[in-house]
Amino acid sequence: MTIKETSLEVLVALGNYENIKLSVTGDNIDELREYLIDSLNNFGSGDPEIKHRINSYITRVLEKPDLLSKTEGNAKCDTYPNPNSEIESGGFINIEDGARAMLNAIKEKPTCEICGKELSKTEERTSLVLFNKKYCDKHINEHTKKRMEEETRSF
Repeated sequence: MTIKETSLEVLVALGNYENIKLSVTGDNIDELREYLIDSLNNFGSGDPEIKHRINSYITRVLEKPDLLSKTEGNAKCDTYPNPNSEIESGGFINIEDGARAMLNAIKEKPTCEICGKELSKTEERTSLVLFNKKYCDKHINEHTKKRMEEETRSF
């Protein structure tokens, strides 16, 4: 049996365009994870906000929560809860369905919420910035005129 080398790399966003990036390589992923946790815990001791962000990252990403313990009746995976169980019963969303839905949403072309016309990237960005909705140029112009009329009436 050949020993495989594993690399773990983390990037923790601290805010204010500051980041911590750490990389470790070895053959035991649990030891690598522990080393990353220990290394990250050395940062942020002088700033409680930074320390909170680092601890939050460690909790969300690196630590093994108790929630991921073995569950009975899961034939597909013996370490995690059944991904096909219902959310109402405290289970998890089926990851495959969620990923498929995200890919479909990405592939879908954006359309105007009023007339259904397919939008260009510029139309989509402009309407989202101005109105937080997806409008074509025609409806962007109409809503902009309405807004300007309302503002001039208020003077």
